[in-house]
Amino acid sequence: MLEPFALFAALLFAFILDYVVGDPRWLPHPVRLIGRGVNRLEGFFLHTCRSPRSRKAAGAAMTVLLVGAALALTVLAIYYGYRLHFWIGFSLAVYLLYSMLSMKDMVGHVMEVYEALQEGDLDGARTRVGFLVSRDTADLSEEGVAKAALESLFENTADGVVAPLFYGALGGAPLAVLYKVVNTLDSMIGYKNERYYYLGWAAARTDDLLSYLPARLTALAFIGSSLFGGNNWRKGWLVLLQDRKKHESPNSAWPEAAAAGVMDLRLGGADYYGGLELNRPVLNESGRDPRRSDLLQGLALFRRTTIMALWGALLLALLAGWCWGILL
Repeated sequence: MLEPFALFAALLFAFILDYVVGDPRWLPHPVRLIGRGVNRLEGFFLHTCRSPRSRKAAGAAMTVLLVGAALALTVLAIYYGYRLHFWIGFSLAVYLLYSMLSMKDMVGHVMEVYEALQEGDLDGARTRVGFLVSRDTADLSEEGVAKAALESLFENTADGVVAPLFYGALGGAPLAVLYKVVNTLDSMIGYKNERYYYLGWAAARTDDLLSYLPARLTALAFIGSSLFGGNNWRKGWLVLLQDRKKHESPNSAWPEAAAAGVMDLRLGGADYYGGLELNRPVLNESGRDPRRSDLLQGLALFRRTTIMALWGALLLALLAGWCWGILL
């Protein structure tokens, strides 16, 4: 299952499949199943656990339960798929890896925002960018819409592309699924509000741990890919060193700071969430405000970065597969 060239080929096919096909809504998708599982357990634990201590314990149990179940099912499915026939196991591994990636969908969502702005439909652009971000979008200016879309794009480069490729290269579909379960949990319950502060604590901390290396690799990939696209890699490096620790999260600022630097854009700042103003750290304070045209440049940077991430993952897959072969 972890034979070097099989892992190499599975990652390559999964990447191409996501780049070309994306995420058709009619196709069964593991992440949607994970989301349903989170919703059911969340409701049960919030109803039965009232104290901070019990909710914290419930959140840890919920994380372990979902991660353990998803990992066990993935390992067993691929193992028995290979036992039946090589192509059954290989196809299942490719499908699961492909399901963990979100390149074409991200490009499609950002292009919808750009096209609405290009047509002068600011309300439509606000609605479309609302599918990407959790902030209030009803009163965003054109620059605010562009900023929100770019921040989502740069953040999701790490969560939706680099991290699944990294863990897929290290341990095939099982590790990629493990990461995506934790990341989905964090995106659904890892909020510091009254409802989720204690229940989501374990998921948020686990996601911070698993995203530590991918976030930093994404930042380096943004800077590296800027060498081939006319962006300012030097400014990207300087802004990364200057602003990488500005976010409360240990990982979030790394990709955004690097991308803000290479495109010389100012990201972050004040936004509204549920009607309340939240002042986030400003990244690349000397940069300019994003414009509509920056969405196309951001997508070009995204594509170059994902290609660079793929090559890195393929090399890592060969090395990891070889090491696993020696150990096993």
